[in-house]
Amino acid sequence: MESAEQLLSKAAGAVRGIVNAAEGGFQLLAQVVEEAIDSPGYPAQTPPSPASLDLRTVPPKPNEPNIPVKRIEPNDRLKSIEPNQMPTPDCESLVIRALPRPSDAQLSEGDKVHVWSKSRGTWTEDGEVVEISKVDVQILGETITKGSVYVLFDEGSKAKWVRPSDINVLLKKPGWSPQAGSATPPGYAGYNLPQDCDHNPGDRLSELRALQSAHGGKQFHDESFPPKLRGRVTRWCRPSEIGAHDGRVLWRSEDWQLLRGQPRADDVQQGELGDCWFLSSLAAMAEFQEGRLVQRLLPEQKSLSPAGVYLVRLWLGGSWRDIIVDDRLPCIGNGLSTYYQLAYCSTRRCQLWASIIEKGFAKACGSYEAIAGGQPEEALSILTGWPCETIQFDSEDFDPGILWATMSTSREAKFLMTVSTSCGRSHSEQDVRAAGLVPNHAYSLIDVLDIEDASGCRMQLLKIRNPHGEAKWRGNWSERSQLWTPELRQRVGCAKAIEDHMFFMSYNDFLNWFECCTICKVHSDGWHKVRMPTPLPGNGIAPTQGWRLTVAEMTECCLTLAQPQDRARSGPVFLPLNLGKIAGAGFVLVCVDEAQQKSLTTVTVGHPRCRAIVSADCWLKPGLSYFLLPLSLLDGPEIPAVFSCFSRKTVQIQEHSFSDSAVVAGWAAFIKSSAKEPDNFHGARVYIAKSHGGMVACMAENHGRGFFQVELAFQQLENQLSFSRGTGNTTDWLAPGEAQILQVVIPAGSGGWRSSQRYQMQFTRPHQALHSPDLAFACSELHRPFEMARVQKPQKGKGVAKWFPF
Repeated sequence: MESAEQLLSKAAGAVRGIVNAAEGGFQLLAQVVEEAIDSPGYPAQTPPSPASLDLRTVPPKPNEPNIPVKRIEPNDRLKSIEPNQMPTPDCESLVIRALPRPSDAQLSEGDKVHVWSKSRGTWTEDGEVVEISKVDVQILGETITKGSVYVLFDEGSKAKWVRPSDINVLLKKPGWSPQAGSATPPGYAGYNLPQDCDHNPGDRLSELRALQSAHGGKQFHDESFPPKLRGRVTRWCRPSEIGAHDGRVLWRSEDWQLLRGQPRADDVQQGELGDCWFLSSLAAMAEFQEGRLVQRLLPEQKSLSPAGVYLVRLWLGGSWRDIIVDDRLPCIGNGLSTYYQLAYCSTRRCQLWASIIEKGFAKACGSYEAIAGGQPEEALSILTGWPCETIQFDSEDFDPGILWATMSTSREAKFLMTVSTSCGRSHSEQDVRAAGLVPNHAYSLIDVLDIEDASGCRMQLLKIRNPHGEAKWRGNWSERSQLWTPELRQRVGCAKAIEDHMFFMSYNDFLNWFECCTICKVHSDGWHKVRMPTPLPGNGIAPTQGWRLTVAEMTECCLTLAQPQDRARSGPVFLPLNLGKIAGAGFVLVCVDEAQQKSLTTVTVGHPRCRAIVSADCWLKPGLSYFLLPLSLLDGPEIPAVFSCFSRKTVQIQEHSFSDSAVVAGWAAFIKSSAKEPDNFHGARVYIAKSHGGMVACMAENHGRGFFQVELAFQQLENQLSFSRGTGNTTDWLAPGEAQILQVVIPAGSGGWRSSQRYQMQFTRPHQALHSPDLAFACSELHRPFEMARVQKPQKGKGVAKWFPF
């Protein structure tokens, strides 16, 4: 029998052991949460949110295992976690879905491993396996499951438990290499990837290599894009069959090349096809970043293919798509009295790169005829994959001062810029040619200069690249202008510019002769970008699936929502989907500040319009939760859109499911931030948000004491309108303190519309129907009245304030 003192001593030792274990458990759990709470496959707790947002767990897909989500109880405080990082009770988690990489060999205690550090965005290579859990261990209600690995890293200054499901994502043994070109572990889909790691779902390089190696002396025939003789085209010829090119007769053994050194802007020559919008943008790309972007369109191809097969990589529908073509090109002539020569795009110096890229784009759109007519903004997006912005000089809100500042900052950022000549509005085609310019053509904007002349006067000059050497600007500051002084010529490098087919123009002349400026925001390699498939539902249903964005440090972002280009929907990539015409779509990004208990704030809006790509710029701050909700109401089938985030720093992006009230809150935030001054009527307000060439949305708020009636009537002019309420005439009654989204109007094509409104305020409840038409249809939840924002102050001992939509 042991004495009482021995028993008490053992009991005290056991208590000390439990205390030490608990303290260690706190530290270990803190490290687990701090390092892995946002990791793929690990349930990431979201901060508190407005009650109206109802941040729910993303449900598992069919046949997909349900990942358990653990709530952390109110008393489970971790000292090492900052207050704004602390998970909050009653807030469900969101899950980043990840694909595991092939399993490494079985780990053992003492093994050296590399550890993925989320905070650094890189592998930490000095990790060591200290312990492998033999049983399930409970730490403050959290289960460290059997098989979990305890790792020390950062020279022993950090440690964490890695669960079995995350071992193949967060750990790797020395000798295992990540996917080619990727510094990020496979499946880490919630984080931005560097530019060079851009994912290409349509990668067909292996198919290209197989075709090149299997030709056996025979040339490849692309049966999916057979030759068609239209217009003056008499034959599709291989390069060896072309008899005349670039203004001269060719020898049979002419030395054709795919690329002859660095691409040049004057290599690209337009033929009889009206695709100058595309070819001018391609020419501008040729002299940008020493032709690197052009070479990316022909990946792993720099020389002539003996098999006559090439791969063209284009940005279509929000993703890179690989198009395989042969080198049979449309030609004119008969091969006898007239030599065969290229009918469409030709590339000087006996090269093929521009002609092959044009053919790849034509195939992607179904025919050469489908690529006639377009805008540089569309072309540059397709050719670069980066977001673009076009500033029209004749728009209502155009400001010359803002344009100059925008072009100056874009030049400092080294963006790709083009400017397009006008024709038919203020100047005829003859006037444009007489001034030494090419009508309806895109030029490269090389530089923006703010300099002083000899007398000390400030001058605003632009240096512009002429895609056609034979046409020369004849106005002020042209090559022979008397305004130049020898000192000024030397200061701006005038002689070298003229040699490279560039010219100078004053800002006032530029605004007179050009109609728009297109800025392609090609950022440096240090920027990150991530693509997320974001299908837009059809049948008039508002999207409920979006994204949650968080950052560890302040970062500049450009957000885009892309759908298949209109012309590409007739091509082989999207034709099976039967998508119809392009749909009006956009997005709204709202912010929630949990620390200060404030309501939603609209950060930025991608204004919904009938365009393939809608984009918006913003800054994201740490400690805040950002929610991106797509905005669309499509009558037709679902559209395979893609959300993209371009950012200077890493952005964590998580899939998010919005409740009905959160969807209404997002739409209301978009309307209030996009509308001009509301109509005020005895305390009631009516907002009308208009997107240029796109969606119109109306909302009413009743801040008065009576019942508010609003009647809306939309009349369509020259085009067809789609109404979310099924008709253009609506009548709604709102009780005091209520708000309602009244109508969403989506134009189907060009044209105009006209609207009228009638308001009435009554102090008794109306006896007639409250809503006409009735709200019993697919979009009823979007239009149901809701209670307006009332932020209640927290009462002592009763927790935090309630959150409301606004």
